[in-house]
Amino acid sequence: MSPSNIIELLIILVIVIGIGAAIWRGGARNPVGTGGLDKKLATVGSELAAIKTSIDGELSGVKAKVGQIEKRLDSFDEELASVADIKRLEKAIDKVAKVLPDIEARQRALSEKLGERAEASAAVAAKVDHIDRNLTLIMSVVVPKGMEK
Repeated sequence: MSPSNIIELLIILVIVIGIGAAIWRGGARNPVGTGGLDKKLATVGSELAAIKTSIDGELSGVKAKVGQIEKRLDSFDEELASVADIKRLEKAIDKVAKVLPDIEARQRALSEKLGERAEASAAVAAKVDHIDRNLTLIMSVVVPKGMEK
């Protein structure tokens, strides 16, 4: 072997040993191998669990508040409906109140007409009674005279 071949082999051997040492040291520095990454992940996981617990608690509080707000809205809707009904009834009452004097005037006029009709009917009844008596009297005189002939 020539000295240049030996040098080449030594260089190759140094390179291979350097690569092996780098791999061995790199493996030792690997956080998974040392557990550093596992510790960090466990810490992050516990922090996430704590955050989730606090968020769940806050969400349950928010859900309760939303439920209360929905109940209030329902009661407001019911009150709004009753207010609308009251306004509708007030309008109807106002219409009746506006028409009521006219209805009262019409009823008085009809009562007066009815009174006049009653008086006229009584007068007609008296005339018919008078005519009936006169016809009865005439018949009592005419029929016997007509029978004499």
